[in-house]
Amino acid sequence: MNEHHDQPVSLQACWLQLLHIQEELLTTQTEAIQQAAQVCAECIEYGGVIHTFGSGHSRAFAAELVHRAGGLAPINRIDFEDLALYGDWSLKRVRSLECERDLAAGTALLSYHRIEPHDVFLIASQSGLILLLLNMLFR
Repeated sequence: MNEHHDQPVSLQACWLQLLHIQEELLTTQTEAIQQAAQVCAECIEYGGVIHTFGSGHSRAFAAELVHRAGGLAPINRIDFEDLALYGDWSLKRVRSLECERDLAAGTALLSYHRIEPHDVFLIASQSGLILLLLNMLFR
C-alpha cells in the first residue's frame, strides 16, 4: 500500500520510477561522478587511501566498498564502532543515536586513523545534516 491510495503499488510502477531516477542521475550527475572517479583514481595512483564513512543506514554504503573479494585494497572504512575498538568509548555510547551528533566522536574517529593530505573521503549521509559528518568534512 502507499500513503496516497488504498491500493498496493505495482511492481511496474516501482520499476518505472526507478528508471526515471536513474535517467535523472545520468543527465544531472554524470560530470560530478566522473570528477569524483578521477579524484579517487589519482588518490590510488599516488599511494593514497580512500576512506569511507556512513552512519545509520548509510553504514551499508561505507561497508560495501571494503573487504570485498577482488576489491581495492587501499580502502579504509571508518565506523563508530572504531571508538570502542581503538578507544575507550563504551559500546552503549557508540551505538546510541546521540553518537552521530557528538562532535567529540568525529574528532576521536579521525585520531584513530592515519589520514594523509592526498587521501579521499567518501561520506554517505541520508540526511546530510549530521554534525559529525560536517565536522569530518571541514576538518
